[in-house]
Amino acid sequence: MDTRTTPCGLGAANPAQQSDWTISFFLTYGSEAILPADIIWKSPRVDAYQEGEADEAQQLELDSVEEGRIKALTQSARYLQGVRRYHDRNVQRRSFNIGDPVLRRIQDETGLHKLNSRWEGPFIVSKVTRPISYRITDADGNEVPNSWNIEHLRRFYP
Repeated sequence: MDTRTTPCGLGAANPAQQSDWTISFFLTYGSEAILPADIIWKSPRVDAYQEGEADEAQQLELDSVEEGRIKALTQSARYLQGVRRYHDRNVQRRSFNIGDPVLRRIQDETGLHKLNSRWEGPFIVSKVTRPISYRITDADGNEVPNSWNIEHLRRFYP
């Protein structure tokens, strides 16, 4: 009897054939599940059940829980590193200088038609308060209240 296929096991003995549900159940509870249908219809796994081997197999599974969790954590970290690398490669750095014309995103879009522009302006950058935060003035020279994050500003090309 394969040590991975125990009476409390579910699915194939080959880890590559196991479903995501089986793996997540194993990582959460430390053992695999057995279906009630396997007990009712006497599956070969239930018939081949022997107490001593089952205890050894269960101890092996419990020992491999931590290994499985570490493997899942490593895979998650590898995935997040790839996502971060993709994002960093494709992000475009932006900055504005004093005197640059910009458009400001409309904050309250209620009542706007779907074809209306989501930007208003042009405004002029009057002060850089932080690397990604700017003070702006309108065309008449009146300062707009609050600093505006670069996410809400777009360069204006007259």
